[in-house]
Amino acid sequence: MPSGPLHLSVDDVAACLRDLGEGEHVTPWTQPAFAYLRALHERAGVVVSLYAFLEDGTWTLEDVPPRHRAAFTAASGWLRFGFHGLDAATHYGAGGAPLVDARAHYARFVAATRRFAGSAAIDRLPRVHRFLGRHEAVRAWRDAEAGVLGLLTADDDRPEVYHLDAALRARVRAQGAAFDEQERLHLVASLPRLEREVGVAGRLDATRAATPRCLFTHEPDLAGAAVRARVEEAVEWAARRGVGWAFPQDALASPSPATDASAADAS
Repeated sequence: MPSGPLHLSVDDVAACLRDLGEGEHVTPWTQPAFAYLRALHERAGVVVSLYAFLEDGTWTLEDVPPRHRAAFTAASGWLRFGFHGLDAATHYGAGGAPLVDARAHYARFVAATRRFAGSAAIDRLPRVHRFLGRHEAVRAWRDAEAGVLGLLTADDDRPEVYHLDAALRARVRAQGAAFDEQERLHLVASLPRLEREVGVAGRLDATRAATPRCLFTHEPDLAGAAVRARVEEAVEWAARRGVGWAFPQDALASPSPATDASAADAS
């Protein structure tokens, strides 16, 4: 059986992007978080997604300056940005943000990311904050310009995960990934978050070999010694087994040319 790739992703991203605007960075690779991620990629081929909030206090994603767009576009083969939500207080599940807001927030994310990083740097198979997105919101994100091709699902048994029913959740957990035929979306299991994981290598050995293995953490934890040690454990595991790194979006699905509006990059 072919061995599925590894993928590293980071949720709740805002601080490193804020620093790009507020700090005096001629290149993004002098910013500490981005420098660390690029070093991982150059040394071991690690592929990374950053799932960003639109707002964090007075900061907004629109504040990220476009001066680094060429660098991020050039790096889009290994570093991309995905939609995580408006902010830490907002969710899109039952009783959450109205549909009009869910649609508008995704559109804001796409426009802002194209401006500072380019269309190629948009990750279209993201993990949304708290794994929440009721049916109408998920469909709105799917049908949006540069819309989602799928979603990274929960690592636990929480009662609500996007629009998934019990049977579909069971398929994802049993198989590591599943295709939602009705909604035309790829669903990929998230491995337990690195800030909680003990024994990363054993966990990777236990996952189904043919599906992407999606390691994840949160931006506040990424600089910590424990999380970085667990990233190193995954890197060493991959090297021993000859396992590569790839975005789930690339491993499972192909973007629709109709939504790959490269003309937006020229604006």
